[in-house]
Amino acid sequence: MSQITISAGTTRIRFPDSIVSSEPVRKQKSDDVHASGNLLGAVYVNEPAAQVIAAGKSGKFPLGSIIVREKVARADEKGPELVVVMIKREPGFNPAGGDWLFLTADGTLTKVRERQKKGSCLGCHKSERDNDFVFPLTAEK
Repeated sequence: MSQITISAGTTRIRFPDSIVSSEPVRKQKSDDVHASGNLLGAVYVNEPAAQVIAAGKSGKFPLGSIIVREKVARADEKGPELVVVMIKREPGFNPAGGDWLFLTADGTLTKVRERQKKGSCLGCHKSERDNDFVFPLTAEK
């Protein structure tokens, strides 16, 4: 299980080795643009989230599901500018947001910039309430 610590205003998240797949479930497409205007890169998930996506239907993601999406400055960029993470937490953690925790980290994964239960992340993701606040993803073959 991941470990989140907050100390002196700094949030850190530590994932056990290989908790998130090394292969993306969705690769970057040139027309993938986030509401912020950033290009959206690859999407990575852990096994609990992958099972829901592989089922090919919308549904509730189980506790512990993790979805990671890169945001790139340009389509030809070698690495992400930002990384956004959704972590499915325990029931009651964030009832208005499907119990998801939203994190934004720098592209090197060394610092969590934002930690949200609501705000800009939920403002956009609430349009996907019927899909457990997750925009449609299909596993790539």
